This record gives sequence, C-alpha cells and structure tokens, in this order.
Amino acid sequence: MSQRKKPSIMAVETAVVDLQYTENAGDAALKDEFFGHLLELITEAGRTPLFDENPRKGDMRLVPAEDFDAALIVFAKKKQIAFDDTLAPQAQAKKIRDYLFGPAFATAGGSLANTLHGIVTSRVNGEPLVDGHFVTAVGTCESAQSFIDSLPDNLHYHQEGRQMECHVFPLDGDRILITAPSSENPAEAHIAKAIETYPELHAQDRIMIGGFLYFTPSFEKVFDQIEEFLTAQPLEHRPTLAITAAAQVVAASDRYQERIFRLVDMANTVIHGNAGEFRRLLSLDTEWRKPFEADFAGLRGDALETAKDNHTAYKKAKDAANEVAFAHARDICQATHYNGTTLRFVVTDGARSTSVISAEGVQRFYPLNISRSAIVNTVGAGDSAAAGFNLSDLYGLPHEISVGFGSALASRVIQQAAARLDEAQWAHIGANIRTSGALSYAPFELQPWLIQASGVKIPEFAATPHP
Repeated sequence: MSQRKKPSIMAVETAVVDLQYTENAGDAALKDEFFGHLLELITEAGRTPLFDENPRKGDMRLVPAEDFDAALIVFAKKKQIAFDDTLAPQAQAKKIRDYLFGPAFATAGGSLANTLHGIVTSRVNGEPLVDGHFVTAVGTCESAQSFIDSLPDNLHYHQEGRQMECHVFPLDGDRILITAPSSENPAEAHIAKAIETYPELHAQDRIMIGGFLYFTPSFEKVFDQIEEFLTAQPLEHRPTLAITAAAQVVAASDRYQERIFRLVDMANTVIHGNAGEFRRLLSLDTEWRKPFEADFAGLRGDALETAKDNHTAYKKAKDAANEVAFAHARDICQATHYNGTTLRFVVTDGARSTSVISAEGVQRFYPLNISRSAIVNTVGAGDSAAAGFNLSDLYGLPHEISVGFGSALASRVIQQAAARLDEAQWAHIGANIRTSGALSYAPFELQPWLIQASGVKIPEFAATPHP
C-alpha cells in the first residue's frame, strides 16, 4: 500500500442550503406549513422554486439561502414563534430553523465534507488509505466545530465564508483545500489564485466536478477554467474527469448538459448519477411522466411519495424509462468516442442497484441487512459514492471498499430501518460506516447508537433549546 501513488482529487461543488432534515424534530404539520409558505413567497417573487416534488427529502438545499432565511423569519412572526429579533437575520434564521427542524448534526460542506472525513479516516489492511496533510475551510457554527473536533490530527482547517458552500481542489499530491466561496468571492477567483500559487494543479490524476456546480456564481467561467486546465496538456496526460450529475440541475439547464458533454470530448470521463439523474442527463425523463400528471395533482411530501409507491402503472413506467436510459448509456459507452477519449457511466441507484458498467449501486455502498424498499432516499449518497468509487478506482481496489469513503445515510433510511433492526444488526451497519455522514442524517435519538457502533469519535452534541 505504501508503494502506491497517492491520488490527487480536485472537486468543485456548491451546496447552497443543506437542511439535513430529521423526521423526529419539531412539529410535522408546522414544518409542512412552512414549506408551503416558502413556496408562496418564491412564486410571488416571480422565481421558479428550485426544489423538486418533495422538498422535505433534502431538495431544499437548492433554495437560495437568502430566500430561505427571509421565509423563516416571516413565518416565525406569522406563527408567533418567539425568537430574539435583535440578532442579525442569519442568526435569527438559525434559531428558527433549529426550532422547526431540530438539532441536526450538520457537517460543514454537506456530502463533500463527509467524503473528505471518510477519505482521511479510512484504512485498508490497517494502513491509512491516504496519508499526508489536508487543509479544509469550514464555517463558524457549532456544528462545524463538532465536525472539526471529529477529524484526525493530520487534517488542518481554517474558517472562511459560509459553511454550506464549498469548492475542493488539491494543493499538491496529497493535500486537499476546501474553500467556501460566496457571491462576493466566487469559485473562479479561488481556483485562479490556487493555480497561480500551486502550478501542480495542472497535472492531477483525476478531477471531481460536483453536481451543484450550476449554482456557483459564474459557473460558465469555472467550466472555462477546467477546459483551460485540460487543453494545457497533451491528451495522454490529461486527468480523468469524474462528474456527478445532480438531477435538478440537469433538468433545469440545457447549457449545463452541453458543458458536461463538451468536457467528455476533451478527456476520459466517468459520470455518476442515480437512475433519475441519468434520465434527465440523457433527456429521457419527460414523456413517460405525462400520463400520470393528473393522478398526482395537488399532492406533496409524504402523500406524493406514498401515492407513487402504490401506483403500479407509474412504477412500471419508471422502470421502463430507466431501462431505456441505461440502454442508451451503454450504447454511448460502447461507441467509438470523440477524440479517442472514453466515457463510463456509474449508476448509484439504491432501488435498483443497477450500473451501466457493473452491478454496483448505492445498496452495495451501504450494505444494510434490510429490504431494498428501505433504500428510498439517500441524501448525499451520489457524491459520496462517486468519491468512493473514484478513489478505489485510482488504487485498483475492489469497489466494495468505497463504503469506507462516503456513508451519508438519509434520515428516512435510518428511520425505516430502525423498526426492523436489532442491536446486533446496528453493530453490523456500524462496522461498515466510518464517516460522520451517517450521523449527520440520522434521527437525533438514533445518533448515539450509530456513534457507538461506528467507532467514530464525535463529541456529544447537546440539543439546541427552543428560542
């Protein structure tokens, strides 16, 4: 292991808001009312809401933070929820968010931070997978400090910017810098400064591009810079691109799809996504839904998901649409591609466990001894699984080892699993979870179980009192 070349990974990703929703927190009816209130405010402002059909399952991270904070404050006043209005608006919003959604153990940077945590703590045959020193920038909130305290000694940090936005790229062969750009300090400025300071960025093994790059200010400029990185080197020396495809982003922007496939023309590429993300990426996710629009009209949240789960014709049509997308992806992979570059698709889909290049899905990355139906929503799983796949790919390791790199389990998975797992089964899960990700998304009362089972050393996280 010590003889292997250490991978260098550049990741660029923005997660604007990540609630890390916990089912047990607060009052469910009040939370549902708030999401309706938020939707009304955004619609009145003349903007299209960026979340999908069920915002309670994590998609609220795509709502601009300013809209979300403002909606929280207005809603709290409307419902006469007590809070200190002498605080700054962001601090007010945090108090109200804690009241509505409960004390989530939120790791700074979302799934990328979880993945980094997994990378630096993972071991293969008792040896660290990646040694050397890392630098990370995180926020100033209590949860960010808890994340910092859980990191090993070889990961250093400095605090900069908002904790839920991050861009990651290597400083050299075995160090990673996570910056936290805002609209005043966008990603391209960070990358340009790093390129000037660290010319080694021009010769990396692999570049990871996060699915939420579309929400980065001036995202076109970031794509331009990545293309400049590639054209500066001969084709045989260019890094492999690892792209995660975020479903909402792909659906919202033809330009984003165009830029992705332009990169495919320039370097060997691995594109990661779940089945829905592949349907959107390949423009195969519209027609099959139309016959069912009337059946689901007016439904939201759990009511919508239940209706879909019980609709046999809808599920059959969805399966058929997946097969069409997978077949199309296989055809693309098998074709002689562009300028001699290769393209691979990796489908990380928990419900189907289907992959274009191998029979690996989210269920393989999270080996739970429960039925497939429990793997219905894996917040952060796509990016985490993609990072794990790429690291194991770089090392020539079995892809099963990826479970040690990024294990972000959604609260819905944990909650459904809790009813059917005994303590021994929890211990089995814990043995396969070595990052803080699983703790981030678990219902609060189950976190101590997972902490004990996983062996992750994380300080006790006190419940935040209601304002």
